[in-house]
Amino acid sequence: MKNIFLFLISIFLLQTASAQTRTIDAEKLLDFYQNQRYIEAAQYLQGIYPDGTQDVKILNQIAYFNLMAGKLPEAEKNYLKIYAQHPTYLPVLFSLSSISVRKGQNAKAKSYLKNIIQLDSNNFKAYKQLADLTVDSLQLKVSYLNRANRLNATDPIVAFDLAQAY
Repeated sequence: MKNIFLFLISIFLLQTASAQTRTIDAEKLLDFYQNQRYIEAAQYLQGIYPDGTQDVKILNQIAYFNLMAGKLPEAEKNYLKIYAQHPTYLPVLFSLSSISVRKGQNAKAKSYLKNIIQLDSNNFKAYKQLADLTVDSLQLKVSYLNRANRLNATDPIVAFDLAQAY
């Protein structure tokens, strides 16, 4: 009798635990992505995972789909959650910089790009973007372009911008 009671309790607990873990339908998510239905993909993931989730992979997916859907505040909110956990994760810093530029917050974008340069002093893309955002100081813009040109001398846009700045 005691064994049957324990067996029934363990089955009940297993069913409860399995009901709480939701799985992602990968085919459905891929369909959303391939058909560029980013809003629906973000809503689908947000429906599966609670708002307070701290899973970096899930937060990154939700943020990406919101970014692609043009929902910048939602994307920024999720990227900031990742940034709070991993402040040295370069893709998130680039995404936050991109969002800031799209929102017209160039100073904020520059600070994210400067963080990237502190973490990776040989990041061509960060120097190039910093040069594009620097409009108030020609000397600083030239220094960013020089560094980008040294890192990738074959990039025609940087070479043209540098020649124009000189």
